[in-house]
Amino acid sequence: MKKNVFIAVAMMFFTLAAQAQKFGHINVGNLLEQIKEVKTADTVMLKMRDQLSVKGQDMMKKAEADYQKYITDANSGTLTPIETQKREADLQKQQTDIEAYRTEIGQQLEQKRQELLKPILDRVEKAIKDVGKENNYTFIFDVSTGAMLYTMEANDVTPLVKAKMGLK
Repeated sequence: MKKNVFIAVAMMFFTLAAQAQKFGHINVGNLLEQIKEVKTADTVMLKMRDQLSVKGQDMMKKAEADYQKYITDANSGTLTPIETQKREADLQKQQTDIEAYRTEIGQQLEQKRQELLKPILDRVEKAIKDVGKENNYTFIFDVSTGAMLYTMEANDVTPLVKAKMGLK
């Protein structure tokens, strides 16, 4: 009998504790689609990508033309072994340069993306945290990523974990 009472009391305690916590969720991806500045940033990014791609396309066209000329010359037998080696090295360098440029474009685009989106994402993060505090949410999750976007500082177990591990 005592065991059943203990189980009932424990279940009631855990139910009340669970009810005291307030969980929320948001789909940040959907929210971002509704922000005008994100659409503007996307337009800027597409324009930049297109501008940077022109040089890459030109490099590829030149490499393709040089390769076709090399094949024609090699098949005609007019290239000496030294000329063949030099042309192959030039073609390899062109390929390496194209790959390096692709990497550079990616880095430039990522840097620009961060530059354009950081202020927007900072505003979204601040708004989520403000809503969490003002409305007494314990946790707010982003359903698009599963990430926890807000938690009450009182629920931070970092000091307890650090103490358990002997860290200061």
